[in-house]
Amino acid sequence: MLILDRLFLLKIATTNVLKVRVLNSIYLSKKVKIEAVWVLSNAVAQATQLQKAFLHEKGVLDCFISFLGSSDKEILKLVLEGILNFVKGGEIPGQGKDENPFKRYLEENYGFDIIIKLQKNNDENVSKLAKEIINTL
Repeated sequence: MLILDRLFLLKIATTNVLKVRVLNSIYLSKKVKIEAVWVLSNAVAQATQLQKAFLHEKGVLDCFISFLGSSDKEILKLVLEGILNFVKGGEIPGQGKDENPFKRYLEENYGFDIIIKLQKNNDENVSKLAKEIINTL
């Protein structure tokens, strides 16, 4: 079953249909959701600021925000790592703004509010990552 899930995930990625509702689908197994978030988090970690802007345009930050309400600690850690990698580095070259556009997006889409609450999460790794994001911003 995992092979079929991976093929499904690969098809989503290659057809450029990376949408929040697909990754949050009840039809995807927990393993596939974790793997999908892990792949996206790694992509952001290795991306330049322009590549981060492209990933954001394709819905990756929306996906991360949608998973902030997850009760699964592993997914939460991966999502917070991905968000942290988005906000590191600040402005996007060529936009001439001093403000971090990802921070603004998080604030406008309630991700920032959720991250503030996650600082008090009883999982030490989750709360540590949430605090690191807040301190980075």
